[in-house]
Amino acid sequence: AIMVRDIPLLDNMLFYDSRLQFFEDVKKKIRRYEKKRKYAILVSGAGGLVSRIMAFDKIHEEAYNALRKRGYNDKNIFVLSNIIPKKRARGVTTYPSKENLMLIFEHLNKNPKRGSIIFHFIGHGSVNDNKSELCLGATKINENELFNLFKPFKNVKKLFVFDQCYSGGFLNKLKKLPKTSILASTKKHNLAANIPYVEIDFWKKFGEGKNATKAYKESLKQLGKGPKLVMTLIEKVTMRKVKNYYLNLSNNYNLKQFQNQAL
Repeated sequence: AIMVRDIPLLDNMLFYDSRLQFFEDVKKKIRRYEKKRKYAILVSGAGGLVSRIMAFDKIHEEAYNALRKRGYNDKNIFVLSNIIPKKRARGVTTYPSKENLMLIFEHLNKNPKRGSIIFHFIGHGSVNDNKSELCLGATKINENELFNLFKPFKNVKKLFVFDQCYSGGFLNKLKKLPKTSILASTKKHNLAANIPYVEIDFWKKFGEGKNATKAYKESLKQLGKGPKLVMTLIEKVTMRKVKNYYLNLSNNYNLKQFQNQAL
């Protein structure tokens, strides 16, 4: 019998864009990159079938477009996904795997430890041994492992956007990093209710130059206007209530400051 926890792994092995770059292609490409100060890592961890059903692909596309509007060059944006954004002309666009993510951080570690990094994840999340995990294709990375990847970047401003189940576990761990701001969709032990129009609206506003905090709050005003079932799910399954605005900031950094200084 197929267990619920096995669905992400089954989905993540299916339906990938044939043009995505393999590990060796990525290694050759980033070897030629110049040193940059601003980076973004966009990860869509689900396979193509579920991405289309749950609109992960549309959210991912909107996030990419927003970054381009905010002045990010393609070479600054690393895309790990089942699809290639429509307007993507160059840069790293590869499979969402732990191996590829580690390779990107090997590259970032060779660059100056200044500037900023935006990390956006949408897709499947899980919990194992009381640790939140991100599903990357047929592989996973937990909150401790992701924390260790970002640990060397002490003087780099970091913005995390998590929109998967159990994302609160990453919030609890990553808020210990300096100069860090985090947007997380759920508490550590909660599932996420997929409401794509909120995320799409957020990225559109972000692309127009709005502060991320304001963009999230404005997008969340749409919640509760749908069918009663959706309203119930929002209240019982997620933490997307008026009081916390689907938004959590670490104690040691200010998101508004991040937006003004880094973007």
